Amino acid sequence: MAAGYGLHAGFACSYAQEHSGVITVCSINVDSNVLQSVAQWALSNVMPALHTATSCIRQHKSIRPLTARELEVLKWSSEGKTVWEIGVILNLSEGTVKFHLNNIYRKLNVSNRAQAIAAAAYQGLICF
Repeated sequence: MAAGYGLHAGFACSYAQEHSGVITVCSINVDSNVLQSVAQWALSNVMPALHTATSCIRQHKSIRPLTARELEVLKWSSEGKTVWEIGVILNLSEGTVKFHLNNIYRKLNVSNRAQAIAAAAYQGLICF
């Protein structure tokens, strides 16, 4: 099939992370068997880093940045902590924790904590 498009020798590689929504595909046209094996090795080893870099670009373009404190509140929320517990951990009032949660909801364009955690995980802001 590739020969129909003028590609007679080369190597193609794809990489996808589960649930990231990003797939990276790269190909190299190489005529020499020696160069093809080198290109295959190089591309296979570079592909995960390339994918991560392009995913980060996508993530940063698609959301408004969260403050360090908002990220802390989000992290503890993702671990199942209540507003009161987060306040105790971070030495904040419950009202301040709610304030940060509302800012997170607005910035991530979501309506509740579960959606915020899912959106943040999808964007790579928090890890489980």
